[in-house]
Amino acid sequence: MTRSVYVTRAVDLRVESVDEVLDRVERSLQTRLNRDTVVRKRRSIGARTGRDTWVRIERRGLDRIGIQGGDGTASVEALCGIAKPAWLAGVAWRDEIEPVMWRADETELLLGAPVGSAVVTEDPQLPEEWWAALNASLDAPATQHTTGSRHRIPRPSRRNCSQGRSTVFSPAAIRPWSNGVWPMQISTGRI
Repeated sequence: MTRSVYVTRAVDLRVESVDEVLDRVERSLQTRLNRDTVVRKRRSIGARTGRDTWVRIERRGLDRIGIQGGDGTASVEALCGIAKPAWLAGVAWRDEIEPVMWRADETELLLGAPVGSAVVTEDPQLPEEWWAALNASLDAPATQHTTGSRHRIPRPSRRNCSQGRSTVFSPAAIRPWSNGVWPMQISTGRI
């Protein structure tokens, strides 16, 4: 059997025309995207819908699907005990011209504002319930079986900080969730 080699053109969705993609998603999910709420990132687009949900659209090269997978939001529905917006529907298709896959996922809309940015430098004054949800969400994957092990999330701890490392996370990634970011925005590095 011959293995296909795909060469994916680098695309920045912040500057590329995406009207046809947005139209296709609207038809497929049978909802209107509020074009005034569109958030464009390099490889994804998000928007609020007419039924007060959130749609995240992702463009991924076929060469990356075997390495990264292509259905993260839907797959996460199998995990229990993790604070996340409910996944409602999804649609995926292969681009007719380029070797890429498009995927759109519709999730519950979370109206809370994100807390800070990728690095929280000040105490966000979150309630104890929020921290309890974070701790439960970090513990829950350890008790569940998954077929993939692509991501290992370092657990924030005092030990990491005392050893000269810091684990920085975005509280917005759990509740309120930055629509479309999963499982969390976490990075570990030297202080």
